Amino acid sequence: MMRRVITVALPLAAAACGGGGDQSASRNAAATDDYVARVRALPPAQRDAVLFRAIRDAGRSCQQVTGSTAMPDVSGAPAWTATCDDGGAWVVALNPGGIATVTSAADLAGAKRN
Repeated sequence: MMRRVITVALPLAAAACGGGGDQSASRNAAATDDYVARVRALPPAQRDAVLFRAIRDAGRSCQQVTGSTAMPDVSGAPAWTATCDDGGAWVVALNPGGIATVTSAADLAGAKRN
């Protein structure tokens, strides 16, 4: 079975703000360096909103994330299983710069069994 993985960039509100020039670029780089730590520190509802945005940006079907659970790293990236209101489950793995890889939880589980 072929596994479809879509990678999307998650925008940071902090990275979108600020002035111009090299100082702004430095602030933006620093803001994305600790992205994973910032997502981990979010209250569950806010973390679910970040995961929802990643799922939707990846073009996946989900109207609302109703819950999420941290799981073991996927290819070295911290990951969460996000459950949508329709029962669909997505694995969202985040790299330090805020790039998310969104994979169907069922496809990922099937690939691990093979």
